Amino acid sequence: MKKTMLAITLLFSHMSFGLDALDGKSILCLNLNGDDGPIHFGHRFVGHNVIGAVFITRNDEVTIERTYGGGDFSETNPGPVSSISADYIEFWRRYTGSASAVLVLNRETLELVYLVNNDQRSTSSCEVYTSTEKYFTDMEIIKRQRQETYNKELEKNKI
Repeated sequence: MKKTMLAITLLFSHMSFGLDALDGKSILCLNLNGDDGPIHFGHRFVGHNVIGAVFITRNDEVTIERTYGGGDFSETNPGPVSSISADYIEFWRRYTGSASAVLVLNRETLELVYLVNNDQRSTSSCEVYTSTEKYFTDMEIIKRQRQETYNKELEKNKI
């Protein structure tokens, strides 16, 4: 009986290891083909969940807003890592009626693909961060750069 319990414990601890190995890591991504030009965004792996960050310009101010995967996901229910393999990490898989959407990160190339009903909607290149502090620092640098660019655009306005 003890051997059976030990085998079950080892089996489940091994299965969750992959997800736990992501904990504390982050990715900062760039999509060169956004609707309004290049788009930077990030994702932090926290436990078995993923917390995103996007840059929003509102009322002449650039801010960083957290995202949780859309749909039923929220701050108290962030979107999870759906699956992990040697080659890919899938997260924020969600279903709406007969439609499905998921983000798939290639672990070797760091290419992040957004799929809707298995059709590729966008592709982004990402950089891995093992330090949360460095991730947040770089996010703040991008935010400051975007604010400076926006402020220059405002200079031509008469009101």
